[in-house]
Amino acid sequence: DVEDSANLSAMDESEQREIVRAARQLLDRRSKREAPISEQGLAYRLARRFDRSVLAITHTLRRHDAFNPLYALLIHVGAPVSPSAAQKCARLWRRGRSFRSIALRLDVSRFDVYLSVMRERIARVTARKVRFHDSPLFHDGDVDAQMDEVVSASEHELRPTETPRIPRGLPAYLQDLYRTPLLTPARERAQFLLFNYRKLELHTARRRFDPERACKRDVDQLEQLSKRVTEIKNKLVSANLRLVVSVARKHLQPGLSLMELISEGNMVLMRAVESFNVHRNTRFSTYATFALMKGYARIVPTL
Repeated sequence: DVEDSANLSAMDESEQREIVRAARQLLDRRSKREAPISEQGLAYRLARRFDRSVLAITHTLRRHDAFNPLYALLIHVGAPVSPSAAQKCARLWRRGRSFRSIALRLDVSRFDVYLSVMRERIARVTARKVRFHDSPLFHDGDVDAQMDEVVSASEHELRPTETPRIPRGLPAYLQDLYRTPLLTPARERAQFLLFNYRKLELHTARRRFDPERACKRDVDQLEQLSKRVTEIKNKLVSANLRLVVSVARKHLQPGLSLMELISEGNMVLMRAVESFNVHRNTRFSTYATFALMKGYARIVPTL
């Protein structure tokens, strides 16, 4: 039942009149150069203003129009934004175009552009799978301060003097991998602890996140948390790329390309970074080497 799902029982006539009045003001206030806001865009905007569900707002407006055809509101709304137009809105925004310029170019309202961009951002930030290995450290006192202390302490560990031994015959664009310093045990542990803590932060924020009521600040926060996770993951992957090259060279066979093997190995390495459990007191290189050997054993005959 629409009325039950929209929770209209708690909406009195005074609030419904306020919603109708606000809707009329929004429709009257639009720029002459700008296309009218869509029904969905109007409902989303009012839902945030009145802290109601989009469904409740839509039902209220349609009910008003049904009982007041001479003063109908929804005959003045614009056409819904098509999926292709919504994708174009997001693409243009990521290229630096303003909401206003996108609205004029695509003949939609600025709020519909905003809504299209928000939906695309929300879809991206919520699509990422977040799996982490928990730790008592993450739930004890001032976690951020403790994590800073763990990372700081690892930085004081002396790094063994290392002269990279670059394999003969390795292409120049792969030789740079051997110039990226390997992580010491303490630094490796600290980075994996921080990696899992950042994923826990992202997981917790996403559980509190309501896409229907999200504002720009909420999405910005999720994107920032996701960026922190990605930055640490990239560090861990970069520090172990030479391991991929080393194992890939051992599986090189006539008819196989080294770059194909490295490309496949990089995917295995990224999955290994995501799944590695630092609490098992095993070096990541051992874990990743086993994962690479297993991966190559499965895929080499098919390449």
